[in-house]
Amino acid sequence: MVMVGYGFFGSRVAHRLARINGLHIIIAGRRGDQAELMCDALCDAFANVSSSSLVLDIRWPDLAAALRASGADAVIHT
Repeated sequence: MVMVGYGFFGSRVAHRLARINGLHIIIAGRRGDQAELMCDALCDAFANVSSSSLVLDIRWPDLAAALRASGADAVIHT
């Protein structure tokens, strides 16, 4: 998971991760529309990428539960 994966640095991280075969990338952040656009951009740029978007906010009191429910093995917060 790349938190705020649609921002300047996060999008660069997401593009690098998209080069790894077999990796599912979750683009997460408060702006679900931007996360979805980044997933679309990854699919356009990389033929075999697997990605999804998720609305998350680090200020949520139940953030830990939301992260667990996402199924992410690792979280990169940009």
